Amino acid sequence: MNAPATARVKAEPAATDAVDVGALFDAHAAALLRLVERLTGPGGHVEDVVQDVFLVAHRGADALAAAESPRAWLYGIAVNLCREERRRRRRREGLWRLWGPREAAPTVAADDVAARRQLGERVRACVAALPDAQREVVVLYELEGLEGAAIAALLEIPVNTVWTRLHAARGRLAGILRKRGLGPGGER
Repeated sequence: MNAPATARVKAEPAATDAVDVGALFDAHAAALLRLVERLTGPGGHVEDVVQDVFLVAHRGADALAAAESPRAWLYGIAVNLCREERRRRRRREGLWRLWGPREAAPTVAADDVAARRQLGERVRACVAALPDAQREVVVLYELEGLEGAAIAALLEIPVNTVWTRLHAARGRLAGILRKRGLGPGGER
């Protein structure tokens, strides 16, 4: 018996059909904004980097669909884009030093900001003072709550390197906090 003429062969869905980037955005954009700001500092570039993360997700739908954890995959892309952003910023700053005066960053009057916010800014500045590799591990582990194995996978380093960097970063961060009067034994 022949199949009816109206029957159609269903085509395989494209990889982009298997991954709903909009749903991923809804689920992970806020966390990625936090991550990018923690790794690169505040500024207008933060939203641009997160947008680039989702552009990569759209283009790499096959890899994303095959990923064990979409969150970890997105974090890995974000970390790599943050590295690129920091490199671009260092190049720009070097050019400014060579070719012209640099505008002073706007400051916020202490009277306008609550003490808690000021403390948060001072702590963020201390985290920002860490070397890039240590800052990445601290932010991913301490602030984003990723496990060591997930961090190792997304940074493409051994798990023991994660723990070594985390240990070194904690020690260095404690010293920076003390020096800036934020930790035990520091001057206020």
